[in-house]
Amino acid sequence: MISLNSIAFLIAFSEHKTLLKTAEAMHISQPALTIMMRKIEQELGVKIFERNKNKLSLNDNGLYFVSLSKNLIKQYNEIVNKLMIYDKSHSIIRVGMSAIAPSLYFLPRIEKTHNVNIVSSIESEDTLIRKIKDKSYDFIFTTNRVNINNFICKKMFSENLYFFLHKTHPLANKKSISFKEMDGESLLMNREVGFWDKIVRENMPNSNFILQDNLDNLRILIDNSNVSAFTSSISIRERIVPSRVAIEIKDKIASVDFYLIYNKNTDKKLIKIFF
Repeated sequence: MISLNSIAFLIAFSEHKTLLKTAEAMHISQPALTIMMRKIEQELGVKIFERNKNKLSLNDNGLYFVSLSKNLIKQYNEIVNKLMIYDKSHSIIRVGMSAIAPSLYFLPRIEKTHNVNIVSSIESEDTLIRKIKDKSYDFIFTTNRVNINNFICKKMFSENLYFFLHKTHPLANKKSISFKEMDGESLLMNREVGFWDKIVRENMPNSNFILQDNLDNLRILIDNSNVSAFTSSISIRERIVPSRVAIEIKDKIASVDFYLIYNKNTDKKLIKIFF
């Protein structure tokens, strides 16, 4: 039986016209390609080549077979694609986190480079720990190193909070600003920021936070207004706004580390995608 690989070489030969060009394009030696073409014809039991002096070409049978084969390869690729989609729909990783950073930086990259779906949500760290123990989550991200029997805790990355100021803001030329210096201003903020919400409210009690439920809407407001906002060392890697500057918040509490926690018995293949 002719393999799909052999058919692919035959299709390539129909496109490149000569054994030499086909061999170069497919990264195979010309003698090996010649043997492959002869074997295909033998397995078909039908003459598909015209052999003239120093030249090999497809006859009508060969051209017809190639046209049919192209459809076969297309159907095969469609089947494989459907299989990948089916497998992905059954490969779900449940991830909990205490802030939005992992879903902005870490999780999209994993979904893009691995055949998995990730379902994530933001909850308090106490809830995350309880749910990782009862297997409601496969992995959780916390901002504290946690020691739990039979669980692994590894530092993954850090996040620093910044003020995202319009270039016309009086403090826009500073290298760093404290919460106290900005307290009393109105600031745009995503509603789903996890623990950051509590931190900024406690340290800026006189400020007005304009909350947005939709991240895209928040970005539109940031792009088209001069209202102050927040960003972080994670967010600014993904997006630059020419009219704004990111000013680091000097308070120590504005910098956190993220830890990944998972059960020691978690499938090693699953663990590997996070590293």
